[in-house]
Amino acid sequence: MYRCQYCYNKFHQNKLTLDHVIPKSRGGGKTWENLVTSCNPCNQKKGDKRLSETSMKLFKVPTMPKYNVFRTKPH
Repeated sequence: MYRCQYCYNKFHQNKLTLDHVIPKSRGGGKTWENLVTSCNPCNQKKGDKRLSETSMKLFKVPTMPKYNVFRTKPH
């Protein structure tokens, strides 16, 4: 089980999406420090806004993983 970084509810891996904390349309990049897991309702609620434009907060600051996350995912 994994957590949405906005509502902090637990979900199976296939029920989460990657969200750009700073949207790509506003200059946010595809970096570990700008990507978080998000459930679909939270991702849609945040939309193309910055966190400061919403009432949403992150539960953890996004950072680069300390291990190879691609090895934990089934092929």
